Amino acid sequence: MPPDDRAPTESDGGLPNFPWPAPTPTDFTVLPRSYFATARNQWDVNTLLRRALNGAGYSGRYSYYSVPNGFALVARIERLRGQDDPRPDEAERFGLADEASPGLIGAIMGVLFPRVGFYRQVVFLVTDQPWRPTSGPLPPPLNATQAEIILRNGADALPQIYQRMPFETGYRVTALIYEFVNREGDQRTRASGATEKRHTARTHLMRAGIWRRLEN
Repeated sequence: MPPDDRAPTESDGGLPNFPWPAPTPTDFTVLPRSYFATARNQWDVNTLLRRALNGAGYSGRYSYYSVPNGFALVARIERLRGQDDPRPDEAERFGLADEASPGLIGAIMGVLFPRVGFYRQVVFLVTDQPWRPTSGPLPPPLNATQAEIILRNGADALPQIYQRMPFETGYRVTALIYEFVNREGDQRTRASGATEKRHTARTHLMRAGIWRRLEN
């Protein structure tokens, strides 16, 4: 069993490892510490995040990964109302991805995003470590195929050992926003780079309904 100050990894029989440094998002924000004032440990942080996500309509499927001294929570890819409206498209929010079979990742990407539109994935990092490299180039952004594979290959629950993982001074909850756009309605779905962002991470979280539920 790993020491209490290190997240259990796949080699420990714990969570699979999240790509590290994390892929460069379209935008990111560190959530206010006050939103997690009642959290005694990382298990409690996850409980608060899940409560906010469920309240915002994300209930059903999440993926978990190990990151240095913490964990990553990956939410489902969702379709947005439009380029200038980052609210979820309730009519087709998750339907495209849900039609796909987990065993056919290489063959289904044309089914996942068959319509022209804008898509989003939210990843929460809970750690006391910086997620970006301190020197050298930033990691490349995710493309849609990689994002879907990450969602499908993570663990479906946080191990109980995270009840022993600290959430003390120096720990942060960072929301990474990954945007995807399909302009042709075919398989040429690409990731929006950071220079192409149209909305801040906070705006995404507010329009998704997550920020208000964390705030309350």
